[in-house]
Amino acid sequence: MTDGASHDSTSIVESLDIHNKHFPKVTKAAKNLLDDSAADDPTLKRVVENLFGIKLRCHVNPRRRKTLKEEELPKGMASLTPNGTLRCDADLEMDYRGKRQAVGYYYGPPRDEQNHNFCESCPLKSQCCHKTNTDGRHVIIPFAKLPNISTDDPPMAKRFQKLMKKRPSVERMIYRLKCTLGDRYLSKRGNSNYQASLVALHLIIPL
Repeated sequence: MTDGASHDSTSIVESLDIHNKHFPKVTKAAKNLLDDSAADDPTLKRVVENLFGIKLRCHVNPRRRKTLKEEELPKGMASLTPNGTLRCDADLEMDYRGKRQAVGYYYGPPRDEQNHNFCESCPLKSQCCHKTNTDGRHVIIPFAKLPNISTDDPPMAKRFQKLMKKRPSVERMIYRLKCTLGDRYLSKRGNSNYQASLVALHLIIPL
């Protein structure tokens, strides 16, 4: 990157191209490229997959989309974020279960790490569930409510979240480069000086 004003996503294809020239075996073996919401663009994802056979995965960029409120959602639901996080009136996150083809995204009752169903002891159960319901609240959110999400790779899916957990380690390394090994504020300004600082930091790391 030679221009600080350039959008982060503009460097992806060029960086992969350079990487592929120097390390073709690594690029060929790669299956996923993890990035942040700046790379959330359908066209960019298609280009990366067509050129390198790599799936570009990133968090959803809301692009000014607002969180949907109670009046726009099924009974008992309080909010739905642009990335598919659904919360009930008890302020608990509903458990994403998958999708129903041609219908929408399917959510089950909130559960903890021990798979305990929170609906069983919820004081709001009578307001949310039918009196004959013993399984807890189940909800289907139409695809149209989340038009910015790919139905093939929804960010609320457990497989997606498990994969994206690997990204924070990259962020920590960037922090070490910029803050731990260097100054938060450069004493000299300009692209050349900034690039020189980064090159110096990369030389220090192996030491």
